[in-house]
Amino acid sequence: MKLKTRIMSGIMAALMLLTVACEEDGDVVSGADAGEGFDYDSQTDVGNVIWLGYYDLNSDGAEGSASLTQLFEERHGGTIEYIQVGSVEYYDKLALMIQNDQSPDLVRSEWASYPDGMDKNQFEPLDEYIDLDSPLWSGMKEYIEMFMWKDTLYFPAYRVAPELSTVIHYDYDLLTSALGEENDPYTLYQNGEWTLSKMKELMSSWVALDKENNIGYSGFNAIPFIATTGKALLAVNPDGTVVNNLKDSSISDIMLYLQDNFNNRSMPLTNGEWIGPDGGKPFEKKNRLFYGMGLDWTYTNSVLSLPDTEFRFVPYPRYENADKYYTNMQLFGYLVPKGAKNINGALTWIFLNRQNEIEPDAIAQAKENAINPPVEYYTAGKKKGQEKPRVVWTEAMWDLRTELGNPEKFGFVFEGAYGVGSKLKNIYENYVLKESLYGEGETTWTKIVNEQFTVIEEELKTASFTSVS
Repeated sequence: MKLKTRIMSGIMAALMLLTVACEEDGDVVSGADAGEGFDYDSQTDVGNVIWLGYYDLNSDGAEGSASLTQLFEERHGGTIEYIQVGSVEYYDKLALMIQNDQSPDLVRSEWASYPDGMDKNQFEPLDEYIDLDSPLWSGMKEYIEMFMWKDTLYFPAYRVAPELSTVIHYDYDLLTSALGEENDPYTLYQNGEWTLSKMKELMSSWVALDKENNIGYSGFNAIPFIATTGKALLAVNPDGTVVNNLKDSSISDIMLYLQDNFNNRSMPLTNGEWIGPDGGKPFEKKNRLFYGMGLDWTYTNSVLSLPDTEFRFVPYPRYENADKYYTNMQLFGYLVPKGAKNINGALTWIFLNRQNEIEPDAIAQAKENAINPPVEYYTAGKKKGQEKPRVVWTEAMWDLRTELGNPEKFGFVFEGAYGVGSKLKNIYENYVLKESLYGEGETTWTKIVNEQFTVIEEELKTASFTSVS
């Protein structure tokens, strides 16, 4: 995560400089164009904003940026107070603070935010403050409206976040030397030939070379594959309804595809084993063909850990019956918890982030910083004077990273199965997905569907979600 942090911090620093430059040229979107009931430009003394999170926005770590918080203070008279909480305890802590009238002013969006947190009235509605037809929010209206709940805006996402996407990583030299240049997945993707059947073919060929040791794929299991159909296990609608797609034939195709690969040893979907990308672990033994994990996290760790290896990544393959490539929707932004004492300060922070996101030269500058990162040296300690490790992106991979956020290239799917409360999340994780892939004997997808469809419908009803399945 630290490597991703450094890249994102560098990009954000560039955005800060561009913002100041554009201010001097008079090109910044004004408060009058930003929202219906919120005058962003007039916010010059917003005071202290309480941030509940598992990283400090004041530091150049995770999604934090010291340069952004500095700009927040200089331009808007705002400071960020950090209340630290672990990611596992995040929403329990938030619920307790709301209950005790100690609400923070700002939290980041998580899987449990939508729709469960919104349905439980944990966040302030922001419709009156934000005009999605204004220039500031240009290009985001379609996505923000996808995440409305009961036609109310709680989550003004300020950017599509392809760097958070789950993609398929691979060692280019390893794959092409074993399976041929013509089977490079990136080239196949560029030619529109990267499909689930092609991926299966490559995995089978790879495992056949060494049946005892070679692994076709590991990493995130069913969810990103299901997304390739253009559907979610549980679809969440802005009007406050949900759709249980457990019986959908395309999802059945995917689960049977995974089961088949599991049975053929192409996917040793090991139950309970976690292999993170830190230290290049997925690729160090040279026996793993594909690894499905977060884009920036894995790519940066792999490049730094194994600098003499060329790594590439591709989106999950196209499901043959789909009209295009689909991927899990990844947006980034903040929500204002119910009972927040400084809504103006929180909104100002949100608007500041969005403004920096749309600066005209920011994309080009971010790409330049990624492809040609500046050389930096340690200034203290045992490594003083030595060059710091750098992650140098190839232009092709950076362009694909950008492309993953392009709606003309991809359809976006949000998986609601993990956002409707802990009990339903447990049903999906431990019964629907895990049992269908790891179960013994008669445990098949058809059996799972017959057992769990009604269970899910009843639990949705108990949890006050309206299913229109």
